[in-house]
Amino acid sequence: MKKTILLTQKPNGLRTSVSKWLYMMLGVFISLNGINRLTSSPSSSWTLFFGLILLLCGLIMFTLGLILFHPINKFSPRLVINDNEITVREDVFYRTKLIKWSDLKRIEFKSSAIEFLFNDNRTQLIKLPKTGETVSEIKKTLRELADKKLITVNGG
Repeated sequence: MKKTILLTQKPNGLRTSVSKWLYMMLGVFISLNGINRLTSSPSSSWTLFFGLILLLCGLIMFTLGLILFHPINKFSPRLVINDNEITVREDVFYRTKLIKWSDLKRIEFKSSAIEFLFNDNRTQLIKLPKTGETVSEIKKTLRELADKKLITVNGG
């Protein structure tokens, strides 16, 4: 069993595919507005500066649409749970964390995070997204596999 759960915050609870296209289309429109301001005769240096800012923001928005909402992209925030390990990338700028089931002693669900207690008594805290559907899906999947592996699960 392998399950990939995106940890990306979706605006207003929209589906992932809708959010992805929303980000990308807004990025295109903002970029085109910036290009329009740059190519039309700029009346002042502020118009030129504002056009550059719009172009840059539009490109960033488009890129975020590609990165944040694609489950196989190595930069997208996601949780991958399979029979051997748990792979977590909390944010685009964070490193990917690898947690092996064989190293786990206990999983504890907190209000906005998951704490993993390892056999060598060290702990690791993973922050959860704010959306309820995603959190319940993560907890349900982790609980199912932890029960199979005979790992104690507290809370949640």
